[in-house]
Amino acid sequence: MTLSDCLQSMQGFGVTLQRNGDGLAIQSNAFKPTDQQKAILKAHKPLLLAILPDRAGQPIGALLDALEVYQERAAILAESNLDPLTIERIALDQAQRVLLPNGKAQPC
Repeated sequence: MTLSDCLQSMQGFGVTLQRNGDGLAIQSNAFKPTDQQKAILKAHKPLLLAILPDRAGQPIGALLDALEVYQERAAILAESNLDPLTIERIALDQAQRVLLPNGKAQPC
C-alpha cells in the first residue's frame, strides 16, 4: 500500500491530519487507523511533516491533492539538471501552496 492508497482509504471518515511540532495527529470522531495505515504514515512521516503547515488540521482530500502536486513536481524536476535538494525544496514548496489558504508557502 502506497501513501496515496493509505490516505485514500482514510478519506470519507472525516479524518484530518495535523502537524504538531515533530508529531502527526490523526483527528476523527469515529475513525481508528489500522496497524498497516499507522505503519505507512510513520514511514512517510518526514514527508508529511514537511508538507503540513504547523498546527493546522488538513482534511485527507486536501492532503492527497498536495501529495499529488509534490510527486508530479518532483518527477518533472528530476529530468532537469537541478540538484536533489533543490528539487525537493521546490516540490515541497508547491505542495505546501495547495494547503495554505492564500496559496503562498511559508519560508523554510
